[in-house]
Amino acid sequence: MIKRALGVAGIGLGLGLLASLLAPLPSFTSEPPSSYQRYLLKGSIIDRDGASLYLCIGNHDGATSGQVLEVFRVHRLAGAGKAPAVRFVRRKVGTLRIDEVVDDHFARAMMVTGEAKKGDVVELERR
Repeated sequence: MIKRALGVAGIGLGLGLLASLLAPLPSFTSEPPSSYQRYLLKGSIIDRDGASLYLCIGNHDGATSGQVLEVFRVHRLAGAGKAPAVRFVRRKVGTLRIDEVVDDHFARAMMVTGEAKKGDVVELERR
């Protein structure tokens, strides 16, 4: 009787595991952006084509056309390699505006003020 109960329990666990593996995965694009994404939107400039800048920020991150982002350049502090912890400093170099959200992960933007280059960090302007 105990053997039979263990066998039935094993089958139940196996079926439960199989069902969880076959269940559809959640869709990340159908969920509205969280408060974190709306107010702490961050990414970086991944490419430049003339005046257009391409950002690794898209629909999935909560990006929308017209958003203004601050642009920062990150520098390693001189002599920081000898310290126990490496130190970096961020310096604001301008602002940009998202002109088009290309897809879930990318957007096209134009500089509003300052100058930016590939690798600079962008984040939603604090208001």
